[in-house]
Amino acid sequence: MVRTGVDGRIEHFIAYMGTTLFIGAAYALRLGLLRIMAMLICYAGILELGQNFSPGRHSSVFDFAASSFGVIAGAIAFQLVYALSRDTPIGRELRRANLPSR
Repeated sequence: MVRTGVDGRIEHFIAYMGTTLFIGAAYALRLGLLRIMAMLICYAGILELGQNFSPGRHSSVFDFAASSFGVIAGAIAFQLVYALSRDTPIGRELRRANLPSR
């Protein structure tokens, strides 16, 4: 497996933080950020449990915690950026694009 040389838990944190930012940008106004967070944390748990069935892999509560904290940090970062950009042309366009079509 290719590694960056950084601790695996930091990789988990960064990967899930980035995933939360991207999915939040795409679906947060439709699904709600709390629902997205719950889905990503469940996904992290399923992937960790699934490692028990893969030869040479093992699950870790600490990896799951790092992934979960990455989701939470990504959600906080998304909320901050969204709050700051709400009254800008980009923020208005985001809200307009996520309105239901008539």
